[in-house]
Amino acid sequence: MAYNQFTLENIFKIIFFLSFIDLLLLSIHRLLIKFQLTDESLYPFINSDFFLSNYFILILCSFGVFILTIFITIKVPVNKFKIYISRNTFFWLLMILLISSVYIFLIQQVFKIRYEPGSITTLPGLVRVINSSMLIGLFIIYQLNREQSDYKTIIIILISSIITVDGLSGIAMFVSMALFEFFRLNYKKKIFSSILIIIITVISLDTAFNFKYGSENSDYVLLTGYSDYLYNFIIPRFSVHAEQLYSYISQDLDISNYSYLYTVIIESFNNRLKVIFDDGYNIFYPKTVGQSILYSMQGINAPGGSSPGYVLSVISFLPFTFPLIVILAFIFKQVSFRLNERVNYIQVAGLCYVFKNISANLLDMLPIISPGLISLVLAFLSSHVFLKIRK
Repeated sequence: MAYNQFTLENIFKIIFFLSFIDLLLLSIHRLLIKFQLTDESLYPFINSDFFLSNYFILILCSFGVFILTIFITIKVPVNKFKIYISRNTFFWLLMILLISSVYIFLIQQVFKIRYEPGSITTLPGLVRVINSSMLIGLFIIYQLNREQSDYKTIIIILISSIITVDGLSGIAMFVSMALFEFFRLNYKKKIFSSILIIIITVISLDTAFNFKYGSENSDYVLLTGYSDYLYNFIIPRFSVHAEQLYSYISQDLDISNYSYLYTVIIESFNNRLKVIFDDGYNIFYPKTVGQSILYSMQGINAPGGSSPGYVLSVISFLPFTFPLIVILAFIFKQVSFRLNERVNYIQVAGLCYVFKNISANLLDMLPIISPGLISLVLAFLSSHVFLKIRK
C-alpha cells in the first residue's frame, strides 16, 4: 500500500522522540545538578556517578534503539487487517469508559487504588486496569476515525481521564490528550479550548497535589511557587527513566546482569501464578523487574516499582523483547499512516506520553500475565479499528 505524504515523517518524529527523550532529560537533569539548581536530597533516587564514557555509550544505545525501531516500523505492513465496528458500538464502549471512570473517582475518595499494595487483585484495581487500557484504546480509535466521530467523543475521553487523576501522571495524561486534540482543531475552537484546558489543568493540579501529598504539602507547593517544584521534583521525576538507563549502563542496577534479569522475569511469572492460584504464598522478591529497579535506585525496602523506559526495555533483554517491539511498530505505523496529517513535536510528545503505558515497561510484559500487555494488545487492535461510515 502506498504511503501518504506524512507517514514516514510522523514515524520518524515518534520514534526519534521515544529513542532520544531519555538522553535529553538526563542531560538537563545532570546540568541542574552540576549548577546546583536542584537539591538531590529532596528526591529519593540514587544517581550514578557521571562518566563521559558512559554518557557516550548511552548516546550509542539511544541511536541503536532508534535505528532498530524505525527499521522494523518501516518494514511492517499497514492495514494488514481491519476491524469494523458501528458508531453505536463505539458509543457504548465510551459509556463503559465513563461509568468505570466515575466508579474509580468515587472509590478514590476513600481508597488510593494505585498506591495500595495488592490492589490489583481487588475489584477497584481490576476496574482501573481495564479503564486505563480502554482510555488509550478509545483515544486511538477516535483520532484515527475523526471524520466519523464528533466532539462529544473527545469530551467523554477527556472527562474520563481527568476524573481518574490520582497524581501528576494522571494530569500529564490529560494534558497530553488535550494538546494532541488541540492542534487538530480549527482556529475558533482553539481559542475556546485553550482557555478551558488551562482552567481544568490548574484546578486539577491542586487536586493531584492534595491527593498524592496531602493538603499541607499541596498548599506548600502552591504558596512557594512552581519554579522550585519544577527543579526539585518535576524534572527529576520525569528524568527517572533516563537515570535508570544511565545506571544500567554504569552497571549499578541488579538487572545490569543478564542472568539476574532472566531470573527476575521468570520468577515474576511464577509470582503472578501464585497470586492467582495460591493467595500469593511464598512470593519471590523482587516481585517484578520494576521493583528490582526501584530496589537498586532507592533501597531494598522501597515500596512499589519503577518502569524501565523504552530504551532500557529494548536493550536489556534482546532478543526476547523483539516481539513486543514489532507490536509497537505496527501501532506506530498505523497511527502515522491513518492520521493523514503532519503532527508537530508538541503532539508527538503528547502522543508518546499517551503511549507510555504500552512502551515504557516491556520487561514486565514478558511474564505474560501483565496489565501492560493487555494495554499493548488493545492498543494494537484499536489502531486497526474502522468506524462504519454513516449512511
